[in-house]
Amino acid sequence: IQVLKFYVVSLVAVMCGLRGAEDPRGSLFMDQANGSTLMAGIRMIERLDTLSANAIYWGYIGEKARMLSLPFETLEDLAVARLACLLRAKQSDIGDLQVDWYRLNRSDRELLTRHLCGDGVYRPTFVFDYLPAYIANARQNRNVGLYRALLVMVELIDLLIAEGHLDRGLPVVTVSLQDLVEFTQKVESAGAFMAVHVHSSILSRHNRLDFIVSAKHKQH
Repeated sequence: IQVLKFYVVSLVAVMCGLRGAEDPRGSLFMDQANGSTLMAGIRMIERLDTLSANAIYWGYIGEKARMLSLPFETLEDLAVARLACLLRAKQSDIGDLQVDWYRLNRSDRELLTRHLCGDGVYRPTFVFDYLPAYIANARQNRNVGLYRALLVMVELIDLLIAEGHLDRGLPVVTVSLQDLVEFTQKVESAGAFMAVHVHSSILSRHNRLDFIVSAKHKQH
């Protein structure tokens, strides 16, 4: 427990130092919104001796949902709340998030809900490295946006399942999206972005999978 306490203190110090190069006086990053989020996490960690890891994780997501005035009753509510965390969403982002989510058809929402609610403990799931960066780049690129980013996620998950990567006997299958993140930042055509899963391959490297966009498609 002492090691955990030291880790939490060091994490708080690191977060307070973010954006320190802009102004050494005080902490630009640790404003009310980020401070409230951090404290919500610390309050849940304080309950490690009475709650399971699963309960602590979803307890934190639930607290974030409450802070963002999001419902938190159904599995789909949990998925949207987790997506809001991945977006690092603020209250002003919630309207657009909900619009883009409900633009998806029911089957796509159900697939994303299963993925976003997967824990890698009670059933196997994918962990996408660089997923927050992927979503951030998608939102910043007017040719992509969150809605298209979610559609491509659906295609990617379908592809991974079809290739049997969820049947490898592992609780968690790590998939690196680093190449997709860079492509999402630079792509200049919505059509090229939406076709990215057709012009990509999944390579197995050591204990992870890499999603690689073809060099030819990157030229679009």
